[in-house]
Amino acid sequence: MPAKNNNVRSGHAGDRRRRDDRPEYSRGNRNWNTEGYKESIRTAHTDTKIMKSPSEAVRSGASYYYDNTAAAIRERRMKRFEERRESWRRAVKKNRRHRLALRRLLSFIIIAGTVLAASAMVYKLFFIASDITVVGESTYTADEIVKAAGLDTRKNLFSFSSRVAGNSIRFYCPRVSNTEFDRTIPNKVEITVEEEAPIYCAEIYGDVYGISNSLRVLDKLGAEETEGLIKLKLQTVSYAVSGSEIELSSDRADSFLREATRLLDASFLKQRLTQIDLRNDFDIVMVADNKYKLVFGTQDDFEIKIRLAAALLDDEMFKSGSKAIINLEDTTKTSVIIDNQLVFD
Repeated sequence: MPAKNNNVRSGHAGDRRRRDDRPEYSRGNRNWNTEGYKESIRTAHTDTKIMKSPSEAVRSGASYYYDNTAAAIRERRMKRFEERRESWRRAVKKNRRHRLALRRLLSFIIIAGTVLAASAMVYKLFFIASDITVVGESTYTADEIVKAAGLDTRKNLFSFSSRVAGNSIRFYCPRVSNTEFDRTIPNKVEITVEEEAPIYCAEIYGDVYGISNSLRVLDKLGAEETEGLIKLKLQTVSYAVSGSEIELSSDRADSFLREATRLLDASFLKQRLTQIDLRNDFDIVMVADNKYKLVFGTQDDFEIKIRLAAALLDDEMFKSGSKAIINLEDTTKTSVIIDNQLVFD
């Protein structure tokens, strides 16, 4: 039987030495159960510092023990209580601010609603256009113009647009070229109108219409109403609405129509014209005094040709009763052919 090794537990010798290094901890020591003694034993055994919170230990990087004394526990409870009370106070203040903002918003809505309701009542009950007058010479009656504008005695003074009402008047009363609206509180509207008389007449879509000096389409005319008007023979019309300017399908023809009427406005020749034929860009013909046929040819040098025609017609030879053809195609030389058989449609 092998001999008993008495050194087997020799590893505990170090433990005994460590225990011997510690202060005595036995029931024989009358201070063994005091907190100071326990603390001295604990701190002597380790180098650990007592921390009152984990965060403090994390900041210091050391291991820690909780201080579980009654004072520490009471302090932590008071701290948590103060935190909850502060959170409650913040919530109360926040709710109070919300309620105050809600009351202010509600007050604003009530005041704004009251003001809007009062304004609507004033708008509906007052400023009614009950006194509407029409100023200016016109072939239309005042009732026709007021009706064309869409106004009546129930319309509010500020509920209509002057531009829209003016366009409506020019559409239903096309001879009216310009309108002005003057509102006077509390109930008066004054409409000032200006008219254009027909200078030309032209066949458009099978009917004869009067055309103003600014080439606006006016009323439909009867055969007897065309007397004294210059008859326009135009190329295909693309747009013709009462109260608006006429437009031709060809841009070239439309541009020349406006240029020709502008030049004729500045010439005495216009007073003697009875017909203008612009259907062919290369064969422009006019009729003066219903007995002289003026052949202009192309549109080239048209201003010079108008001046030349006006000067020729002012000659004594064109004050007789004879009919003639005046050729103005070449401005360097003109020819006059007497032809009493000429017929103008």
